[in-house]
Amino acid sequence: MAFDAVDTVSYKVIRLYIQFKIGMRQRLGLASVLISNPQIILLDEPMNGLDPDGIRELRALLIELAHKENKAVLVLQFLHLGCF
Repeated sequence: MAFDAVDTVSYKVIRLYIQFKIGMRQRLGLASVLISNPQIILLDEPMNGLDPDGIRELRALLIELAHKENKAVLVLQFLHLGCF
């Protein structure tokens, strides 16, 4: 019985997650990382799907984590500059 309840909740969470746009998925992923209070934060293209305000907010947060909370923050972001 307990497994059925867990499966039902998991299914509902997955269905809700699938409906999120990319930017919300990025925010949710970052929140799930930060909730464990890690000393080292490695993010692969965390700005994908964010609007300009979201990108500014993320950059400010990452700078604050690095400077004020002494966290190691590494961001990998591919910038497509067009064809040459």
